[in-house]
Amino acid sequence: MRHLLLLASVLTACTGTSEPEPVECNTELESLGSDLRNEFYKFCSSETPDGIWLSSTPVTGTLIGPREGYAGERAAIALGGTMEVAVERFDGTPFDLPYRVETAGHVGVAEQAGAALTLTGEAEAFEWLALVEPDAEILFGATSIHVAPVETIALVSGTNEKSDPETPVAFAPGTRRVGIALRSGSFDSRLVDLGMTIDAPGSQRVAWDIVELAPGSSSMTVTAAGGAPETLTMTTATADRIAELASNDREVYWTNMPVRVCFGAFAEATQVLGHAWTLTVDGEVHTPDGPQNCTSFVRESVGDVTISASAGGFTTSVEIYVDTDLRGRSR
Repeated sequence: MRHLLLLASVLTACTGTSEPEPVECNTELESLGSDLRNEFYKFCSSETPDGIWLSSTPVTGTLIGPREGYAGERAAIALGGTMEVAVERFDGTPFDLPYRVETAGHVGVAEQAGAALTLTGEAEAFEWLALVEPDAEILFGATSIHVAPVETIALVSGTNEKSDPETPVAFAPGTRRVGIALRSGSFDSRLVDLGMTIDAPGSQRVAWDIVELAPGSSSMTVTAAGGAPETLTMTTATADRIAELASNDREVYWTNMPVRVCFGAFAEATQVLGHAWTLTVDGEVHTPDGPQNCTSFVRESVGDVTISASAGGFTTSVEIYVDTDLRGRSR
């Protein structure tokens, strides 16, 4: 069975004391489904009072990966695919306790090596995964898992640029590094299958979802999650402008919360990937912690913020308002 796994998702916290004895769980474990209900885990380990974190396989052009996934993006295990995750305590310290993994059967554990897990998608479902003590029903933490079938395979940025799934893409002339996106219509995020194969003669595999094409090459054959091979061909275009991405659908931003505004280079309605980006926030050069064409910063004070983006010889600016009132003020 195959499930989508929340990338870098926080496992449900087990709230208790610092005493060595297990404590009564203060979690909504009844929401875990028929196979992982509250009565299965009445006690939580005091070794993980704040819960546990899962960091997932990074995915190009997204916030998915170690810690960044907490910003809200999720990845999933492709049905028939595999994903690697690393377990750590919520405070970022290593998780070095013995444990066993329990699921409702939709996610398999192909390998468990210390805090590293290799998970498999066994059946399409939205389920939960729990980490418990080896010889007792005492919970360290639990997290949601989603497995979905691969329905589309598409080319995306291989240099960590965000693009919108519904927008056609092309690549700037001279681009050789490209990414491969696995998607499912039932889940608004990217799927992971570490067993995906990429056949492109003379190319170099850079990451599980990134390939550096040989000079003069523009096509490749991709096979993922046991599906039929698909041939993908890279098209090129020259950008005529840069603008905000359509996915910038927020009209209000709030203090003490991540401000993420993404830009793209376009040739008419096609997003052109393969550019190097420079972003500034109120005139200061900004280094993103995710896709290079997206801001990622937090403001503690209310007020206007000017964000500028440059790529491909073009520059544009937008002004947003950061407010403490959830009703805010539109851009």
